[in-house]
Amino acid sequence: MTGHTLRIALVALLATLMAAAGCTPWHVRQGFDDRSEMNTPEGQARLVEIVAGGGNDARRAAMQLTEADAEVIRPVMPQLILYYSEHCRIDHFFESDPVRDGGCPHVEQTALKFGAEAVPALQGVNAYAAAVGLGALGLEGRSGISTLITGLGHEDPLIRKRSIDALRQIGVAEPRALEILSVLSGADGDAEVKEAARRAHRSLQSGVTPEEADALAAATAPPQDVTQREEPSPRPEPGEVVGQPRPNDIALIIGIEDYRGDIPDSTGARKDAEVFADLAETHLGLSRRNIIVLLDQQATRSSLEAYFEEWLPRNAREDGRVFVYFAGHGAPDPQTGESYLVPWDGDPRFITRQGIHIDNLTASLRELPAAEVVLMMDSCFSGSGGRSVLAEGTRPLVPVQDIAVAEEPGEARFSLLAAASSDEVTGMTADGEHGLFSYYLFEGIRGAADRDQDGRVSLGELADFIAGHVPDEARRDNRDQTPVSHFIPDTTVDIDLVVFD
Repeated sequence: MTGHTLRIALVALLATLMAAAGCTPWHVRQGFDDRSEMNTPEGQARLVEIVAGGGNDARRAAMQLTEADAEVIRPVMPQLILYYSEHCRIDHFFESDPVRDGGCPHVEQTALKFGAEAVPALQGVNAYAAAVGLGALGLEGRSGISTLITGLGHEDPLIRKRSIDALRQIGVAEPRALEILSVLSGADGDAEVKEAARRAHRSLQSGVTPEEADALAAATAPPQDVTQREEPSPRPEPGEVVGQPRPNDIALIIGIEDYRGDIPDSTGARKDAEVFADLAETHLGLSRRNIIVLLDQQATRSSLEAYFEEWLPRNAREDGRVFVYFAGHGAPDPQTGESYLVPWDGDPRFITRQGIHIDNLTASLRELPAAEVVLMMDSCFSGSGGRSVLAEGTRPLVPVQDIAVAEEPGEARFSLLAAASSDEVTGMTADGEHGLFSYYLFEGIRGAADRDQDGRVSLGELADFIAGHVPDEARRDNRDQTPVSHFIPDTTVDIDLVVFD
């Protein structure tokens, strides 16, 4: 064989080897015979080693560790947050959808696993991802406030607004942040930023001081819980009645109006969630730092799972209440008639995989270590319109099942208030501002449900008030809408939801 021929053979062999390597699945190249091996303790340890090594393989390995326990990923937590943040940022290359949020749920999940320990890593990523993670931490993110203050001055209004929302979720009345928020509320060129700054400034004026935040962190109570000290009531709007403070209660509030893809809007859902968040603060007595609000693309399926499975169990108190409010679409499984909530990135064609099963949700909420749990849903599940969707061209093969709550004992007393029965469609107020159910829910909390005028609104009074008004208003719109309520045990109806000062 001549030298020239030998060189040709070697080049051909090298090309063959390179092609073979390119066709070999990534997990095989990393030493895994099967993908399932990556989920074993040994496999996850190997993935951590790959992340620690850096490079493109590290990024691939990071995506296999999104569900791993904190102790497994602790050695590479900063790298994971950095990699996830690369897909959680503002990118105006695509003007129609400038937020690249594919990694945002993973940033939130990882931050929640580590609490305050994650703050230094979050401070080293892009401004949008930093705000996402720090806001998810609530009070535990207080040491990252300087990063958020920097975000308030960013040229991109989306980053300014996300930084404002994060400051509000942390709930610490840091003087410099209050000063800048006051300026933005009157002078920012973006209307949504101005409104967000106004709301945050009002909320933070009644938040804890930096000194109080440090004292809370040093206490033995779990993170984001508060002590039994007397707390100032949130400042109301002029003429607004304020309920007595309940510093150990928490709330997860979800409003999805602008869904991904071709799913129709759930009109008014975002505003409904914002109003409920305000009422939770002013009438239900919650501290702002104990309220999480997820709007539109913040409410992906993985993000909702993180808050349901990580944040709620971690922050629920045995002497406190848990509120979960959802405004957005529901959907039925056409094969079984079972009901699901639709996350922002959910697809009704694959609802069993991409939706939140109502039965599973209620079961998990009832197991929370709390005194009481209240679930409120302005959704419907008929698939016939309103706040309900169904895959195009399909119809349920069986009747949609009524929402029911199993009678098995749980940790907490449980209440469910839902907008409509299984075969009905939810509607809007005449002005199109609010869901009909939510409008009367809000009015009842504000005091209209206090039928015996004793300065208290019980759960039973609230449910009766909603049930007494929504069907009548719906009939004026030539349709039926019958709110649904469940109380376990029955005595839960007597719980005082609002106690006015």
